[in-house]
Amino acid sequence: MLRTCGLFAGVSLQGSTIRADRDANERFYGEALDSQEVVLDAKAGEPHDADVVSARQAVLAGYAP
Repeated sequence: MLRTCGLFAGVSLQGSTIRADRDANERFYGEALDSQEVVLDAKAGEPHDADVVSARQAVLAGYAP
């Protein structure tokens, strides 16, 4: 009877980053804001363009259960 032994090791070095899109924030809020100003400092007021807000809400609603 023939027996074989072996070892397999796999490594994945994939990564991703999350970056703020200041241009998108400016289009959405009407001023250039970074993520901290939007989320933590609450400097973002009402979105600049109501049509953009409606379109994004419609897209997101398509993913809701």
